[in-house]
Amino acid sequence: MEKENKKWVFSLGGSVFIPEEIDSDYLKSFSAMINKYVKKGHVFRIVTGGGFYCRKYMKAMQESEYSTQQDEYWIGTLITRLNAELLKSFFPKKDCYSKVVLDYANWQGTKKPVAVGGGDKIGHSSDYDAFHFALAEGIKRVINITNVEYVYDRDPRKDRNAKPLKRLSWKEYLELVGKEFNPGENFPFDPIASKACSEHNIRVIITNRDLGNIEKILQGKDFKGTLLHP
Repeated sequence: MEKENKKWVFSLGGSVFIPEEIDSDYLKSFSAMINKYVKKGHVFRIVTGGGFYCRKYMKAMQESEYSTQQDEYWIGTLITRLNAELLKSFFPKKDCYSKVVLDYANWQGTKKPVAVGGGDKIGHSSDYDAFHFALAEGIKRVINITNVEYVYDRDPRKDRNAKPLKRLSWKEYLELVGKEFNPGENFPFDPIASKACSEHNIRVIITNRDLGNIEKILQGKDFKGTLLHP
């Protein structure tokens, strides 16, 4: 990917750092990588997803005869905020915005090189919040760190012959995944956020948690992952 400016938005899947238990070692390594590039003049805006615990809580609430779908969505949103508070604690206070960002529509930015956000409201994913973070600061690139290395032509969990797709236009991607989204569903990058990024000419790179590979993206080198582009 060509070198551009040094401002990035990350959509960090909750399952990346909480696959089942909290992976503190990964959080330490991830924040150390970010801190290294902060010293090189890079700026990062990071939104955390809900991941494993989000789905666990939502599933448990479905057992209650009194809870509604809105209740399930709300608890999922709260978990993204909890995950954001956790991640924020791994950055030095001198470099990281002091609060978890929630209101992206009114976000005025910060001089701090790192800001961490959670879910702002129910009804959409943290990918969509990452889009709004990018839009608010005029950032044209989002790195979506998830539990798959590429977008595939078929579900690789069900079909061993699924082929990785290294580059897709937004039109091609939306034809592949559809245009509907319900909170709690799992997509490489959610369709609602995808449509919004498409309309604003924002590129998204989908990749897995490999920090060495993520560094290649930051350096403008060849990387493993899928580029979604206008």
